[in-house]
Amino acid sequence: MPLESDAALDALLAGPAIYRPAVFVELDFLDAPVRAWSGRGSILWAGKVFVGVGLLGEGIRLERRGGVEVETLQLRLNGVPLENKALAMASHLYQGRDADVWLAHLTEAGSLVGDPLLLHSGPMDFMVVTEGAETASITLSVPSELIRLNQALRYFYTGEDQRSLTGDANDTFFDFIPKETEEIIW
Repeated sequence: MPLESDAALDALLAGPAIYRPAVFVELDFLDAPVRAWSGRGSILWAGKVFVGVGLLGEGIRLERRGGVEVETLQLRLNGVPLENKALAMASHLYQGRDADVWLAHLTEAGSLVGDPLLLHSGPMDFMVVTEGAETASITLSVPSELIRLNQALRYFYTGEDQRSLTGDANDTFFDFIPKETEEIIW
């Protein structure tokens, strides 16, 4: 599927202006979403603040192929202090939650041009933490949305699963289902 751009981006690319590409990443962790981009400082887009990781974020390589197949993206954050690696390990309910990656274009002054293009979207799969002497690297695997078509649901219609998915401790929607599933004799 070809990527579609908007008029502001087309005008920028057609003209003599200098632009800088940038990558935006949004990871929907249960506690709080993580939003980062490939530069330095913070950028506001769509009412959300993306924090720059600069050279600490590993380059992303995503190849588009002609067929229908599951593409897996590896996102890596380097230079994480060892005392903060516990935060990544504590986020054990991330699997299956959404991860999105966009390609954005910035003017020479650092302003966002048009809307970023969605490059990759899929569920977070697994995280690998590699420890160094003073810092750690965290690598997150994100397969494309096609992987969801090939997997059975890991959740049941129970109150506990519903609360873990929504993050709302007051969600009681499925609490009454077990009472209704008693055997009925005809």
